[in-house]
Amino acid sequence: MFNPDVLFEENLTIESERLFIRPTNGNDAESLLPMYSDERIYTFRPGIKRDNLLKVSKALKNFDRMRAEKNSQYLVIEDKTTGDTVGLLEVFNIDSRVEQTEIGYTISPLFWGKGYASESVNLLSSFLFLRAGFNRLRSTVHVDNTASRKVMEKCSFTLEGTERQGEFWQGIGFVNICRYAKLREDLEEQ
Repeated sequence: MFNPDVLFEENLTIESERLFIRPTNGNDAESLLPMYSDERIYTFRPGIKRDNLLKVSKALKNFDRMRAEKNSQYLVIEDKTTGDTVGLLEVFNIDSRVEQTEIGYTISPLFWGKGYASESVNLLSSFLFLRAGFNRLRSTVHVDNTASRKVMEKCSFTLEGTERQGEFWQGIGFVNICRYAKLREDLEEQ
């Protein structure tokens, strides 16, 4: 049954043996600063560098506002074994008419190549299909971001097409993008 409100429950958590995923809060600014202040993450994602705690805190307040409006959810990815904050998951563009939402992720460069992205995307996908009842998940990836394209394929998302100058990203401008999607029935076939 479709119930996107579970995405905004106060005590929302998603866990695996290695990962703990929870909504962002005001106390996350310091742990997210290394990710947001690293220019490498802005090569293939919209946004501008946030190089101090005040800028990250403002972003977190914006996340809180969007969460309260039930427009978007931002989730911190933590490694349970080390306690490190390794990245962030995003759920946005919720469309109840077609039971669809868009997801994204950012992994701190300190943790690239260690399987955090695919594990997080798989955990989030399962949650969104099985607990929130979404029928379709979408993801947008910069056409040149081969690492994220591999993550989408590893997580059984289907490339539905590419768009030349398909979006305008803050800090970058017009970008060529790949559109990926996964259906609930795709999860059931795995």
